[in-house]
Amino acid sequence: MKNEISLSMLWKVFTKAWTAMLVFVIVAMLIAGLITNYLMVKKYSSSVTFYVINVSPDSDYVTTSLTQVIDHLSNDYIQIIKSEVMLAPLCEILENEYNIEYTPNEIRKMISTSINTGSSTFSLKITNPHTNHAYVIAQLIANEAPAIVKEYTSISSFIDSPDYEEDSTGKIEKMRVLNNPKLDIEPDSPNLLLNLAVSAVATAVVVYAIFLLTFMFNTIISSEEDIKQITEKYPVIGTIPRWE
Repeated sequence: MKNEISLSMLWKVFTKAWTAMLVFVIVAMLIAGLITNYLMVKKYSSSVTFYVINVSPDSDYVTTSLTQVIDHLSNDYIQIIKSEVMLAPLCEILENEYNIEYTPNEIRKMISTSINTGSSTFSLKITNPHTNHAYVIAQLIANEAPAIVKEYTSISSFIDSPDYEEDSTGKIEKMRVLNNPKLDIEPDSPNLLLNLAVSAVATAVVVYAIFLLTFMFNTIISSEEDIKQITEKYPVIGTIPRWE
């Protein structure tokens, strides 16, 4: 039957549809490119990587107990960085020194974090429509976060280990900046190439699907091959030509 899908039928549909597919794909890519470049808001990002210090200054090895809690420590430090104790003073610095006004909640929404599995590091990324804003905020976090984390964490609350020694204040420097943020020249999003590829693939699939469904549910007999598909094993005796 005509509605039975086979490779030959799929290829036949493709030979009929490829021209329309090409035209619609080109149009869709043009529209996607225009929307990406002129309508979508460009966003820039600036990242900083922190190293979670997990050995005392006079130790040359990482203890098992410290390794086991490194992910928990990273999560704790991320929560401190995203809390009011970190973001409220940061907003004051932004307003007083850079004339940039944000609320702590607005900055919190700009922050995305990732813990690097298998290492003692985690990364923090600031995303903002203004590249200089993203850079300044990320740099301030890099400057201020180690001191804030040191103030609000104590080694005794996490680990009881002879390999770790607190400083004279009862706190320990638990975090250092590994990679400083950089000013982003190119936008982090939207991704033009990705949008073009998605629009091309999606359009091609939709157009082909329309042609396929039209072919499968078309009941008009237009050729001898259509008769053979309907009559299956019965041969066609002959055809009656038509003259004008």
